Amino acid sequence: MQRANRASGGCGRGAAIADGGSASVHQRTAASASAAAGRPKGISSRQVPFGWITVAAEGGAVCRVWLAECPPPPREAENSCSRAAADDLAAWLWGEKEWPRGHPLRPQGSPFQQRVWNALLQIPAGSQVTYGELAKRLGTAPRAVGGACRANPIPLLIPCHRVVAAQGLGGFAGRREGRWVAFKQWLLTHE
Repeated sequence: MQRANRASGGCGRGAAIADGGSASVHQRTAASASAAAGRPKGISSRQVPFGWITVAAEGGAVCRVWLAECPPPPREAENSCSRAAADDLAAWLWGEKEWPRGHPLRPQGSPFQQRVWNALLQIPAGSQVTYGELAKRLGTAPRAVGGACRANPIPLLIPCHRVVAAQGLGGFAGRREGRWVAFKQWLLTHE
């Protein structure tokens, strides 16, 4: 899809998306936390092929990504971290660059969710694993992995879309059908 063809459809509720790299979420957070102390919260939104992404960053790390069908209302100003992540995600989604990696991340979640999200960061762009395969690696149940994927506050940067059902796509953004599952298919094809 070309940038000239950007259009937003009807408005709906959004969901969250993710980052990559070999370091864990905690390692990247710890490395950036001391250098980022005191940086203000920033929120950046960009139009993308399916609607809009909004990235929130605080303390020099991305803490949330939302997906939406329509432009978000004005919020706090951008900061350098939210701007860079939003620009990189938009460029990737428009096909102008490869999947963005290396952005500092600070997702909020339980220790189990953190383990799953760190495992998601190890799935290379263009690859897929099933909920069952990931569960086996982590010594847990596929439904627990699905629950952690559904709770992912930084989708796209923490690539929960790369986890699929044994037969079919599985869900996306807490939904099992409709627009967001179609978007998951689009993401997998795009990569």
